[in-house]
Amino acid sequence: MDVEIKPYVLLQITCEVRYRQGYRYLDRCGDTLVRIEDAMPGWAASDVNLNSGSLENKEQSMKYVFGPSNAALTQTQISIKSGEAFLKHAGVLITTTLDSVKPSGFDRLGIRFFDLRGVASASEGIALIERSEFLRSAKDVSKLLGKEPSGRNLAYRVEDEKSGLTLRVATVRRSGMQLNDDIPFEDVKRAPEIPAHKQPKDQDRIRIEQIKKQKEIAEAPTLGVLVDLDFYEKRPKDCAIIEFVKRGFEERRRILGALLTK
Repeated sequence: MDVEIKPYVLLQITCEVRYRQGYRYLDRCGDTLVRIEDAMPGWAASDVNLNSGSLENKEQSMKYVFGPSNAALTQTQISIKSGEAFLKHAGVLITTTLDSVKPSGFDRLGIRFFDLRGVASASEGIALIERSEFLRSAKDVSKLLGKEPSGRNLAYRVEDEKSGLTLRVATVRRSGMQLNDDIPFEDVKRAPEIPAHKQPKDQDRIRIEQIKKQKEIAEAPTLGVLVDLDFYEKRPKDCAIIEFVKRGFEERRRILGALLTK
């Protein structure tokens, strides 16, 4: 599944399910970690406590966290070009967790995308936002304030009884995998070390890939327009995770197709 939509760069995907009465986590966390490690090579437990258990997959730049009330998978790279890996891992990890904790119901099922479009200056980013057909109602704040703004941050939400969508568009500055407005991006350089016996056998190839990622980070835009899209369902009857993730990718393509296209 190709997720490239030029001139955007997809930096992060997060899929989260929030559930009720997942108290069996306290008894079955260890079993869940073992089942995931056995089913999906490359994953290794990184932290376990009363509130949550987590695993890391360095090769895929993914982190998974689950607990008594929610489970979330995040993939963070400088340029995610395919959605196949995320779809596969979300299906296995989240389904395995739900089978273990057996929640009584679901409160929210969401998927969130962070896309960045590089610009040469803050003024160029502001101009992109203001001339977009999708956001043409934005006010000319420079006239109101008497000087040019240093950035622009707009947010919209649409919601009904069953689902919703939150869209935020902002000019941002990137440093490594961190953005200047406190978006919780994971820094791939600070991922916990995976024990040697849990590491994939082809470590040389993985190290080469990691070097390539660091080069991509250095060469990627440091200033850009961020599109933060959160698509969610409220109190779904079940958690058909693969179908939901696919719909999320389709919604992302639809929104980006209408946004900042010029």
